[in-house]
Amino acid sequence: FGQTDWIVLDAEEGNVLLLQKEPVEQVQSYHSQRADVTWKECSARTWLNGTYLSETFSSSEQEILVSNSAGKLTDSVFLLSIAEMERYGTLLEQSDYNWWLRTAGDTPETAVFVSPSNQMMEYGYPVDNTDIRLRPAVWVDCTIS
Repeated sequence: FGQTDWIVLDAEEGNVLLLQKEPVEQVQSYHSQRADVTWKECSARTWLNGTYLSETFSSSEQEILVSNSAGKLTDSVFLLSIAEMERYGTLLEQSDYNWWLRTAGDTPETAVFVSPSNQMMEYGYPVDNTDIRLRPAVWVDCTIS
């Protein structure tokens, strides 16, 4: 689907939750500078729902993406939260990279990440770190033909 491989994490009411099989190759931090930032304002969210969305999915594929309502935000492409990682983490194989979750870490300038062995690091890491990758997730409406 799109220009990448996915893992199916869940299926409900005709929709499937997909997580990119491997974190994206392109270096992209959670946020462009070290700052007190949440998922709502971070540059990763902007990049995922802009450049990544348009370069990965055709217009017809974009039409069947279901907006994820995380809090009061609606995103076609998003990062998993701690709760989602707790729910689906056992379905994942090890990765070659650390990858971000959309949840804030222990201090305002950090975000939670997942180690290559799928351990959540809830203390977080500075949001401007470029050694931690993005691992996009999407909900897809499978009822549209």
